[in-house]
Amino acid sequence: MAKKGIKSNFFLTVDFNFLPQVIANVEMTSRGAPMKVAKKIAADAKKSAPKKTGFLKKNIKAVSGERGKTASIVSLAPYSAYQEYGTVYIAPKFFMTRAFQKHSAELGGIIIDSITPANVTF
Repeated sequence: MAKKGIKSNFFLTVDFNFLPQVIANVEMTSRGAPMKVAKKIAADAKKSAPKKTGFLKKNIKAVSGERGKTASIVSLAPYSAYQEYGTVYIAPKFFMTRAFQKHSAELGGIIIDSITPANVTF
């Protein structure tokens, strides 16, 4: 039986705030990762691009942006969209779409790996 007049309260708060560390790891690990994946996508797109003259293939490029945090795959050939998506007279080739689909999960995997607890250090 507890004694009257004595209050016993015990609070233990443990705050594991990993968020700043996780954000720093994502920033550090993923920098350059978009370009790495974009180069693979561009290489595959070049392999499957229509090759009548080779101009389309030569003009597919991976371009880095925003200090390595972003990347784009571009085709500078003016008729790229017609070859990719087709017209009334040309069947679609989907050379860029298929290349993107093949490698799209890689970037997500790099980011997921960067936020795992194994990468959090104290």
